[in-house]
Amino acid sequence: MKVLFGYQDVLDMITDGITPLGKEATADQEAKFKEDKKKDYKALFLIHSCVDSDNFEKVGDCDSAKIAWGIFEKAYARAGKAKVVRLQTHKRQFELLQMEDKETINDYVTRVTRLGNQMKSCGEAVSEQNFVSKVLRSLTPRFDNIVVAIEESKDLKTMTKDELQSSLEAHEQRLDERGNDKAKAEVALQARFNEKNKRSKGKWPSRGKKNFQNFDGKESQNSRKGEGSSKGGGQDNYRPFDKSTKKCYNCQKLGHFARERRTKPKENHADGAKVARQDVDYENT
Repeated sequence: MKVLFGYQDVLDMITDGITPLGKEATADQEAKFKEDKKKDYKALFLIHSCVDSDNFEKVGDCDSAKIAWGIFEKAYARAGKAKVVRLQTHKRQFELLQMEDKETINDYVTRVTRLGNQMKSCGEAVSEQNFVSKVLRSLTPRFDNIVVAIEESKDLKTMTKDELQSSLEAHEQRLDERGNDKAKAEVALQARFNEKNKRSKGKWPSRGKKNFQNFDGKESQNSRKGEGSSKGGGQDNYRPFDKSTKKCYNCQKLGHFARERRTKPKENHADGAKVARQDVDYENT
């Protein structure tokens, strides 16, 4: 408000007010009083224009800008203790403030600046050096390289927040460009892989198809079994192996395999008896 009063050249009406006109005033004094009264009304108009409806009720009946301004000073002086509490809260928020992963440099600097202005309104301003140091130590890890470069090449005591923001935004732009190029390369590589995989599937037939054949042109037995088992759990199309034409290795009989026999094969008694008789005849002679 004081900035607005100073720009409109009515700040003296707020601080000093109007000098009362005497009974024996000269023409010059009357002219000056008239000019001061005009400036006082102008200052009072600015106060009425800048306050909300609740505060307007407090100063709506005031005859001079100095009286209206005094009412506001007394009202907000009682809020001094609350201002100290708010200042401590803002200072704690300022120390804990960190840049988010998806946040840009401009957005983060704006957040820090806004919080610094809130601290200033409570009676404590943030210096340029503290502002620069705060931003540098609270950036995300992707800015570690530029932070080290700034700390080594720049004087942080004389560096302004505008210079810091310009350097960080330039580095951020380079990182974004490289990230976009990398993303495009990954998309192109994935597209090539999908196309190659698609061609490979179209070139080689699946083993589960009915037309899978052996090298001799006949349909394989495994293919027939796989086809039968894929339909209804393999119960309806199951065909048992025909062993009626298969001969046992041990007994030379049809209808079973050697591993399926539970008893050992009997010895050939006829051959044994024949050999025994030959031995007896030999001894008798």
